[in-house]
Amino acid sequence: MRLKDWAISQGIHQQSAYKWFKDGTLPAPAQRVGPKIVIVNPEDSVSNRRPWPVRTGVLP
Repeated sequence: MRLKDWAISQGIHQQSAYKWFKDGTLPAPAQRVGPKIVIVNPEDSVSNRRPWPVRTGVLP
């Protein structure tokens, strides 16, 4: 799975995921394959859900 696709599935902006990859803090095993970054096994990621709740409705 490409880093971009993984980021979208997690509700994370792809630039944030790339920064995490560069910093070594991406919560999933990944490696660079040529010009692309590939998530080795998406099921091994720390969380298979969004890392923060999505706001819905009107704020008070």
